[in-house]
Amino acid sequence: MITFDSQIGLYVSANKLQMVEVNYTGREYLLENVDEAYFDEQLDLVNDKESKSIALLQAAFNEMLIRKPLRTKRAAVSLPAETFYIQQFPYDNTLIEEDIIAQFKWELGVLYPNLPIDDLVIDHFRIEKNLLLNYNNAIVVAFPRKCLKVIQNFCKKNSLYFRFADYSHFASDKNLELISGDFNNGWYISVLITGNSLSLEVLLDGKPVFIKLFKEIEAQDIVRQINIIINKSGLNIKRDIFKGMIVWGDEVSNQTLSQLEDQLRIKCLRINPFAGLSTSKALAISKYLRDRSYGFAPAAGIAYRLF
Repeated sequence: MITFDSQIGLYVSANKLQMVEVNYTGREYLLENVDEAYFDEQLDLVNDKESKSIALLQAAFNEMLIRKPLRTKRAAVSLPAETFYIQQFPYDNTLIEEDIIAQFKWELGVLYPNLPIDDLVIDHFRIEKNLLLNYNNAIVVAFPRKCLKVIQNFCKKNSLYFRFADYSHFASDKNLELISGDFNNGWYISVLITGNSLSLEVLLDGKPVFIKLFKEIEAQDIVRQINIIINKSGLNIKRDIFKGMIVWGDEVSNQTLSQLEDQLRIKCLRINPFAGLSTSKALAISKYLRDRSYGFAPAAGIAYRLF
């Protein structure tokens, strides 16, 4: 089993703050707390003033602390799709790292000419050519440095040791490492549906090798866009190679899952992010574990992160 220190995972969306706490008891890793609290008004980390963002986060956090104090001070945070700019670029592996980063910044500047590139936190991970894409490429992830500062200052205010922030879809996929099954072998599609956004990944052995983010999409267009990507985006594999499609999202119902399965003709799965951990006795009766577990994937996944 994956080993890690006690930690809380926070997921910040536009309308609420979710928290998952995992603690090491000396013998096992125990799911200690699962909770959420809604903001008094919509949160926009990108455009709101820092003081407003922290005030909204603090009020929601205090509400959860009143119900159950924390047992750890280590925190990791997952952020929503609307915060990120995510693209996939080919790169020349003969270039030095500095030149590759410069290339990615230039590419982002071309795609987003009104975006101050130097004000972004930019990270990337490289993908060697494979059956899907027959050239070396990298998934480039960027988000405003302002958002990171808000999270850092919020954690500092609450004496939390802030470890890292990550994209909510990547955080959700981390749950697969704790779940029994075949998810880390072969080809899967992973989608995260939240609000008006759709994030789609192709996973190979549990790692993303392709990603596409739609920040604004109508519900009736979700199936069409998934079909376009699978069938017409230049991917070099046939759809029958996929073992299934993992569907993350707070508002994804069983009916939605059945509709996706019928229209896409692919097995669709929802994953309970808490299925791989023991649960404290006090938490066993939690309504979130009983009725809403699927919606906590970003908070749970970021809590399970090793680094």
